[in-house]
This record gives sequence, C-alpha cells and structure tokens, in this order.
Amino acid sequence: PIVRASAKTGLSSSGRLHDLFVTVESMTPGQFKSIQTGSGQKISINYSSAQTPYGHVVLASTSKGLAHLTFIDDQSMALPRLKEYLPYAHFTHHQDDFQKNAVKLFFHLHKGVHFKNAPLHLHLKGTPFQIKVWESLLTIPSGLLETYGGIATAIGRPNAYRAVGTAVGKNPLSFIIPCHRIIQSSGVLGNYMWGPERKKIMIAHEAAKNELKNQA
Repeated sequence: PIVRASAKTGLSSSGRLHDLFVTVESMTPGQFKSIQTGSGQKISINYSSAQTPYGHVVLASTSKGLAHLTFIDDQSMALPRLKEYLPYAHFTHHQDDFQKNAVKLFFHLHKGVHFKNAPLHLHLKGTPFQIKVWESLLTIPSGLLETYGGIATAIGRPNAYRAVGTAVGKNPLSFIIPCHRIIQSSGVLGNYMWGPERKKIMIAHEAAKNELKNQA
C-alpha cells in the first residue's frame, strides 16, 4: 500500500515524490473573489514559459508561490490561457524563483536526481475539498499509481470518488501535483487534461526509473 503523509498545509511527502518540502497555501476568500469577479485589488501574477522533458509549459505564480502550470502547444496562447484561469489578475512577464524551482524539478525527476533543500511553495486557488484532494495527490510516490477511490478514502470521504475525480480534473499544476498517477479502479489509465499519450509517457518513465532504483 502507498504510505501517505498527512494531507495538511506544510505536508512533506513520505514517499519518494521529490525529496523536498512542499508548502501548500490556498488563496484567501478575498483573493479568490478578486480574481473571479474583478472586485477589490487585483492579485499580481508573474508568468513565464519553459521547455520540459514532457513538452512546453506556461507557469504562473503569486508573491506566495506557484499558482498555475499547464502544458501548452501554442506559445502564443500562454497569456490568454492564464487569463481564462485568473481572469482579473495583473500579469507581468517574469520568471521568479518559484517558477525556476518548478522547472528544475521537471529535469531533476526526469534524470532521477534528488532535489534537496529547495522547498516548493504552492499558492492554490480552490475550494477546501479541492485543496485536500490536491494535497493527497502530492503524497503519491513517483512510480506508483492510485485510484480515485483510494484518494477519496485517504481524505476521509470514501464515497466521494466522483467529486474526487472532478477535483483531480481541475488540478492547476500539471506534473507538480501528480494527477497523472491517478487511474481508474479497473486499471484503465483514464483521461488526462494534457493528453493521454503524455500521461502514458510520464507513468512509463516513472515506473522504469523506480524499477532501476529498486534494482540498485
């Protein structure tokens, strides 16, 4: 069975997810409202793009942490895509340390290198239930898979597997929050927002890397 860390703010993975300390903070109701309706002071967002082993990504962060990461094929759509997710934020094209650490994480995990002493701060827009689901996803070790029902049980809501599926589908941080490690109870890989082939490649690569570690 998968060994889980407690799903709470400031969790640290008990598996071999990234060997780093992850802090998760949700946006306040005021911040959430301002970026949804335009009321109040606009939240400031830095954004940039980068190439990763699994494709091109666009990243966005607040002053408190990484807020959004998505794969994108057409780079000209980077800012429009972000404005769909954070419609009333103020955007500045700038790669800050939160984004740099996230990009480094892609390459360190791809090479099987531990990524120590570099906390990854996440600042997420979501409901309390969604945040709890995303935190639970962070505890799935690289190379292992979990089901929607398994996540539902882990967060103390065993009958909420459909709601878990919806929350997984709204994951704002591709790969960083590893929703690609979620499969159906039948063993079918299921859908993936960023393409089923990309999901297959991620799972296969992590499984192969994990097998090599076990043989070492």
